[in-house]
Amino acid sequence: MSTGWDVIDTAKLPTLSESTALSVYRNEEHRKAMLNFENTEIVERPYTKDDEHSANELEFTVKEVLPDDTETFQVEDGTIFYVESTRIYVKSTRSEKEIKISKGSFDHVGAHGNALYYSRKNESNGHSSKRPMKYQVKFYRAVYSSHNIIEEALIGKQLKDEELLPLAFCSRIRGMSKYVYRMGDDPEKDGVPIDIDLGKLELIDIELLGIHRGKLLYTGQCSNHNPLVRMWSSNIMELNIHWFAKVSFLSRLR
Repeated sequence: MSTGWDVIDTAKLPTLSESTALSVYRNEEHRKAMLNFENTEIVERPYTKDDEHSANELEFTVKEVLPDDTETFQVEDGTIFYVESTRIYVKSTRSEKEIKISKGSFDHVGAHGNALYYSRKNESNGHSSKRPMKYQVKFYRAVYSSHNIIEEALIGKQLKDEELLPLAFCSRIRGMSKYVYRMGDDPEKDGVPIDIDLGKLELIDIELLGIHRGKLLYTGQCSNHNPLVRMWSSNIMELNIHWFAKVSFLSRLR
Protein backbone atom coordinates (compact mmCIF):
# COMPACT_ATOMS: atom_id res chain seq x y z
CA MET A 1 0.00 0.00 0.00
CA SER A 2 1.44 3.36 -0.98
CA THR A 3 1.99 5.83 1.85
CA GLY A 4 2.70 8.86 -0.34
CA TRP A 5 6.32 8.98 0.85
CA ASP A 6 9.48 7.69 -0.87
CA VAL A 7 11.00 4.61 0.75
CA ILE A 8 13.64 5.15 3.43
CA ASP A 9 16.99 3.47 2.97
CA THR A 10 16.93 1.63 6.31
CA ALA A 11 20.69 1.13 6.20
CA LYS A 12 21.07 4.90 6.32
CA LEU A 13 18.15 5.93 8.52
CA PRO A 14 15.90 3.73 10.70
CA THR A 15 12.14 3.64 10.33
CA LEU A 16 9.88 4.16 13.34
CA SER A 17 9.02 0.46 13.51
CA GLU A 18 9.63 -2.70 11.54
CA SER A 19 6.16 -2.46 9.99
CA THR A 20 6.19 1.27 9.25
CA ALA A 21 7.83 2.74 6.15
CA LEU A 22 8.08 6.51 6.26
CA SER A 23 9.91 7.79 3.20
CA VAL A 24 11.86 11.00 3.22
CA TYR A 25 14.60 10.73 0.58
CA ARG A 26 13.93 11.18 -3.11
CA ASN A 27 17.42 10.07 -4.20
CA GLU A 28 21.00 9.78 -2.95
CA GLU A 29 21.74 13.46 -3.56
CA HIS A 30 18.70 14.42 -1.56
CA ARG A 31 19.78 12.16 1.31
CA LYS A 32 23.19 13.82 1.46
CA ALA A 33 21.61 17.26 1.43
CA MET A 34 19.31 16.33 4.32
CA LEU A 35 22.25 15.15 6.42
CA ASN A 36 24.06 18.44 5.84
CA PHE A 37 22.86 20.89 8.48
CA GLU A 38 23.59 23.92 6.33
CA ASN A 39 21.43 22.53 3.52
CA THR A 40 18.61 21.21 5.69
CA GLU A 41 15.35 21.25 3.80
CA ILE A 42 11.73 20.33 4.47
CA VAL A 43 10.41 17.16 2.89
CA GLU A 44 6.67 16.89 2.77
CA ARG A 45 3.95 15.02 0.93
CA PRO A 46 1.33 17.36 -0.53
CA TYR A 47 -2.09 17.14 1.06
CA THR A 48 -4.53 15.92 -1.57
CA LYS A 49 -8.26 15.55 -2.03
CA ASP A 50 -7.88 11.84 -1.39
CA ASP A 51 -6.57 12.60 2.11
CA GLU A 52 -9.54 14.87 2.78
CA HIS A 53 -11.93 12.16 1.60
CA SER A 54 -10.26 9.54 3.81
CA ALA A 55 -10.30 11.83 6.85
CA ASN A 56 -14.02 12.41 6.44
CA GLU A 57 -14.62 8.66 6.58
CA LEU A 58 -12.93 8.18 9.98
CA GLU A 59 -15.27 7.28 12.82
CA PHE A 60 -14.41 7.72 16.51
CA THR A 61 -16.07 6.32 19.59
CA VAL A 62 -15.56 7.87 23.04
CA LYS A 63 -14.37 5.12 25.38
CA GLU A 64 -13.89 7.26 28.46
CA VAL A 65 -13.42 10.88 29.43
CA LEU A 66 -10.36 11.61 31.54
CA PRO A 67 -10.44 14.14 34.38
CA ASP A 68 -8.51 17.33 33.72
CA ASP A 69 -5.77 16.34 36.19
CA THR A 70 -5.18 12.85 34.75
CA GLU A 71 -2.69 11.67 32.11
CA THR A 72 -2.35 8.20 30.61
CA PHE A 73 0.77 6.30 29.60
CA GLN A 74 0.72 2.96 27.79
CA VAL A 75 3.69 0.61 28.08
CA GLU A 76 4.79 -2.02 25.57
CA ASP A 77 2.79 -4.89 27.07
CA GLY A 78 -0.41 -2.86 26.61
CA THR A 79 -0.91 -1.80 30.24
CA ILE A 80 -2.35 1.71 30.60
CA PHE A 81 -1.22 3.69 33.63
CA TYR A 82 -3.40 6.56 34.82
CA VAL A 83 -1.37 9.30 36.49
CA GLU A 84 -2.64 12.02 38.82
CA SER A 85 -0.43 14.34 40.85
CA THR A 86 -0.42 12.05 43.93
CA ARG A 87 -1.83 8.80 42.55
CA ILE A 88 -0.93 6.24 39.88
CA TYR A 89 -3.39 3.48 39.10
CA VAL A 90 -4.25 0.71 36.65
CA LYS A 91 -7.80 -0.34 35.92
CA SER A 92 -8.35 -4.08 36.24
CA THR A 93 -11.55 -6.03 35.61
CA ARG A 94 -12.74 -5.76 39.20
CA SER A 95 -10.94 -2.81 40.78
CA GLU A 96 -8.22 -0.19 40.48
CA LYS A 97 -4.71 -1.04 41.63
CA GLU A 98 -2.91 2.06 42.82
CA ILE A 99 0.09 3.80 44.31
CA LYS A 100 -0.68 6.83 46.46
CA ILE A 101 1.60 9.33 48.16
CA SER A 102 0.66 11.76 50.91
CA LYS A 103 3.40 14.32 50.19
CA GLY A 104 4.85 15.70 47.00
CA SER A 105 3.83 14.58 43.53
CA PHE A 106 4.78 12.28 40.66
CA ASP A 107 6.97 14.27 38.25
CA HIS A 108 8.70 13.76 34.88
CA VAL A 109 6.52 10.73 34.17
CA GLY A 110 7.18 8.60 31.08
CA ALA A 111 6.93 5.06 29.73
CA HIS A 112 9.94 3.01 28.62
CA GLY A 113 9.58 -0.63 27.71
CA ASN A 114 7.08 -2.35 30.01
CA ALA A 115 7.49 0.09 32.89
CA LEU A 116 6.45 3.55 34.00
CA TYR A 117 9.23 5.83 35.24
CA TYR A 118 8.94 8.98 37.34
CA SER A 119 10.66 11.14 39.93
CA ARG A 120 9.62 12.17 43.42
CA LYS A 121 11.04 14.59 45.96
CA ASN A 122 11.88 13.05 49.32
CA GLU A 123 13.04 14.69 52.52
CA SER A 124 16.75 14.06 52.95
CA ASN A 125 16.95 15.21 56.56
CA GLY A 126 14.73 15.82 59.55
CA HIS A 127 13.06 19.21 59.75
CA SER A 128 13.64 21.52 62.69
CA SER A 129 13.50 25.23 63.37
CA LYS A 130 17.31 25.39 63.31
CA ARG A 131 17.84 23.26 60.23
CA PRO A 132 16.01 24.02 56.96
CA MET A 133 14.32 21.14 55.18
CA LYS A 134 16.28 19.63 52.30
CA TYR A 135 14.86 17.52 49.51
CA GLN A 136 16.37 14.85 47.31
CA VAL A 137 14.92 13.83 43.94
CA LYS A 138 14.70 10.05 43.53
CA PHE A 139 13.81 7.93 40.52
CA TYR A 140 11.23 5.14 40.55
CA ARG A 141 10.03 2.40 38.23
CA ALA A 142 6.51 0.96 38.37
CA VAL A 143 5.48 -2.31 36.71
CA TYR A 144 2.04 -3.91 36.61
CA SER A 145 2.85 -7.52 37.47
CA SER A 146 1.17 -10.80 36.62
CA HIS A 147 -0.17 -10.81 40.20
CA ASN A 148 -2.37 -7.80 39.32
CA ILE A 149 -0.48 -5.37 41.52
CA ILE A 150 1.71 -2.36 40.78
CA GLU A 151 5.26 -3.07 41.90
CA GLU A 152 7.27 0.08 42.62
CA ALA A 153 11.04 0.11 42.90
CA LEU A 154 13.54 2.84 43.78
CA ILE A 155 16.13 2.87 40.99
CA GLY A 156 18.31 5.88 41.72
CA LYS A 157 18.55 9.54 42.58
CA GLN A 158 19.27 12.73 40.68
CA LEU A 159 22.91 13.66 40.33
CA LYS A 160 24.03 17.22 41.02
CA ASP A 161 24.82 17.90 37.35
CA GLU A 162 21.85 15.96 35.96
CA GLU A 163 18.91 17.70 34.26
CA LEU A 164 15.45 16.13 34.36
CA LEU A 165 13.42 16.29 31.15
CA PRO A 166 9.76 15.52 30.36
CA LEU A 167 8.65 11.93 29.61
CA ALA A 168 11.22 10.41 32.01
CA PHE A 169 14.35 11.50 30.15
CA CYS A 170 17.51 13.00 31.63
CA SER A 171 20.51 14.85 30.27
CA ARG A 172 24.04 15.35 31.48
CA ILE A 173 27.26 16.80 30.14
CA ARG A 174 30.04 14.24 29.76
CA GLY A 175 33.32 15.43 28.35
CA MET A 176 32.56 17.98 25.62
CA SER A 177 29.03 16.75 24.79
CA LYS A 178 25.59 16.81 26.33
CA TYR A 179 23.96 13.37 26.43
CA VAL A 180 20.26 12.51 26.61
CA TYR A 181 19.18 9.18 28.09
CA ARG A 182 16.17 7.45 29.60
CA MET A 183 15.53 7.63 33.32
CA GLY A 184 16.99 4.44 34.74
CA ASP A 185 19.86 4.26 32.23
CA ASP A 186 23.46 4.52 33.35
CA PRO A 187 24.29 8.26 33.36
CA GLU A 188 28.00 7.45 33.00
CA LYS A 189 27.72 5.21 29.92
CA ASP A 190 24.30 5.44 28.22
CA GLY A 191 22.70 8.14 26.13
CA VAL A 192 22.80 9.83 22.75
CA PRO A 193 25.03 12.91 22.31
CA ILE A 194 23.44 16.13 21.06
CA ASP A 195 25.59 16.76 17.99
CA ILE A 196 24.31 20.25 17.29
CA ASP A 197 25.09 23.61 18.85
CA LEU A 198 23.00 23.82 22.03
CA GLY A 199 22.18 27.46 21.37
CA LYS A 200 20.72 26.57 17.97
CA LEU A 201 18.76 23.69 19.47
CA GLU A 202 17.12 26.01 22.01
CA LEU A 203 15.96 28.30 19.21
CA ILE A 204 14.18 25.46 17.42
CA ASP A 205 10.57 25.10 18.57
CA ILE A 206 10.62 21.32 19.05
CA GLU A 207 10.13 18.96 22.00
CA LEU A 208 11.87 15.70 22.83
CA LEU A 209 9.71 12.74 21.86
CA GLY A 210 11.93 9.73 22.40
CA ILE A 211 15.09 7.78 21.63
CA HIS A 212 14.91 5.31 18.77
CA ARG A 213 17.82 3.34 17.30
CA GLY A 214 20.45 5.80 18.40
CA LYS A 215 18.53 8.90 17.29
CA LEU A 216 16.98 11.66 19.39
CA LEU A 217 13.47 12.15 18.04
CA TYR A 218 11.82 15.53 18.48
CA THR A 219 8.40 16.77 17.46
CA GLY A 220 7.03 20.17 16.50
CA GLN A 221 3.56 21.57 16.00
CA CYS A 222 2.30 21.24 12.43
CA SER A 223 -0.17 23.95 11.44
CA ASN A 224 -1.42 22.13 8.36
CA HIS A 225 -1.98 18.55 7.21
CA ASN A 226 1.42 18.11 5.58
CA PRO A 227 3.76 15.92 7.66
CA LEU A 228 7.49 16.45 7.37
CA VAL A 229 10.70 14.87 8.59
CA ARG A 230 13.80 16.98 9.09
CA MET A 231 17.34 15.95 10.00
CA TRP A 232 18.98 18.70 12.04
CA SER A 233 22.13 16.60 12.52
CA SER A 234 23.24 12.99 12.43
CA ASN A 235 21.59 12.30 15.81
CA ILE A 236 18.64 14.70 15.83
CA MET A 237 15.50 14.08 13.80
CA GLU A 238 12.35 16.19 13.86
CA LEU A 239 8.98 14.56 13.17
CA ASN A 240 6.69 17.47 12.49
CA ILE A 241 3.17 16.10 12.34
CA HIS A 242 -0.35 17.27 12.96
CA TRP A 243 -1.25 17.24 16.66
CA PHE A 244 -3.82 14.41 16.41
CA ALA A 245 -1.25 12.04 14.89
CA LYS A 246 1.24 12.36 17.74
CA VAL A 247 -0.34 9.66 19.87
CA SER A 248 0.29 6.99 17.22
CA PHE A 249 3.95 7.95 16.98
CA LEU A 250 4.30 7.87 20.76
CA SER A 251 2.79 4.40 20.99
CA ARG A 252 5.25 3.08 18.39
CA LEU A 253 8.28 4.53 20.15
CA ARG A 254 7.59 3.15 23.62
